[in-house]
Amino acid sequence: MFPFTIRQIEVFLEICRARNFSSAAERLQVSQPTISNLIKSLETQLGVELFQRRRGASCVLTPEGLAFRDRAQHFMSQCEQLWRGDHFGTPVGATIPPPAAGACVRGRDGRDGWDGSSR
Repeated sequence: MFPFTIRQIEVFLEICRARNFSSAAERLQVSQPTISNLIKSLETQLGVELFQRRRGASCVLTPEGLAFRDRAQHFMSQCEQLWRGDHFGTPVGATIPPPAAGACVRGRDGRDGWDGSSR
């Protein structure tokens, strides 16, 4: 399993854009402590400090944070391409509504499951 979640990466990238934990929290419509906890957990899981915190909730990326940001942006770009179906010819999002995406995969032939078998 991965040591982090996509939500943690989304939060991390929003903080990078905003350069401020409070602004990122506002844009993501979550509390600032929630943002802080997600990032602290991510840093613990990765074993590095991603941001240098400053007074007034502003922050600067550490060298490790810069390297992680580049990889995180690439990862999220790949996730978006997968969701749009850029590699399949048919957008995944066109056949599976977002809330059900993790619950079931339905192929073009109408069968369920990864192996194409009906259940």
